[in-house]
Amino acid sequence: MNEINFIIIFFLFFLQYILTINPLENNIDSSEEIINLDPGSSLPSYDDGNYFYIPILHTNDIHGSFYPKNVLLPSGKSYSIGGLEYLGKYISILSKEWKNRFLFFDSGDQFQGGIEGYISKGKIMMDFFNKMNMKYATIGNHEFDFGVEFMKYYMNLSKFDWVLDNVKNLTKNDYIFFPNQNKSQIIDIEGYKIGIIGISTIETSFTTTTDISDLKYEEYERVIKIQSMRLKEQGAHAILYFKI
Repeated sequence: MNEINFIIIFFLFFLQYILTINPLENNIDSSEEIINLDPGSSLPSYDDGNYFYIPILHTNDIHGSFYPKNVLLPSGKSYSIGGLEYLGKYISILSKEWKNRFLFFDSGDQFQGGIEGYISKGKIMMDFFNKMNMKYATIGNHEFDFGVEFMKYYMNLSKFDWVLDNVKNLTKNDYIFFPNQNKSQIIDIEGYKIGIIGISTIETSFTTTTDISDLKYEEYERVIKIQSMRLKEQGAHAILYFKI
């Protein structure tokens, strides 16, 4: 493949960033530039003849918050922010505009915390993620708060894949031990290969109420380097990793 230019657009917590990547053939060691887009600034068009755009919306720490939150200003006025209805409309707009190029990821802590997530035992969040065509997710520390068996049940409901690269099940001596879970993956978007690495926090063992002593959490740097090399060998033009 000749020299290519493509841009990955991140929508992170509703802030917008552009990651510009200019990789050469079989070489992902490229220069990167992150540009902060001020609120209200215009986004690039689907095709402008110069770059190949890949928009990504990334969420984490939703914690089962289904409804919007009211914010009270010092003036006494209030307004609502967040909520799955707002997020769902945002995703739908991006998906309609960018079609199969649009990617939706989540980095964990999906359902525990909010009363809505607690009452539904996480199902309200899984229904939302499935409806919004989530592409990949990784596991947060609070995914375990309802127990390992619940976690298996919850992940079985997903219509998307879970990517987890730095956690090993010591009992099974394997890195793949949950339903719909895999190690690093490659997404092919119109001929451009994007490597995906999922990382979970090493603080999980003392930030969840569940006994997970049979799981070994490995340090990020070594895992990311190993998986990046593997993805590069498989032809990845760019590599993303996401973690809680």
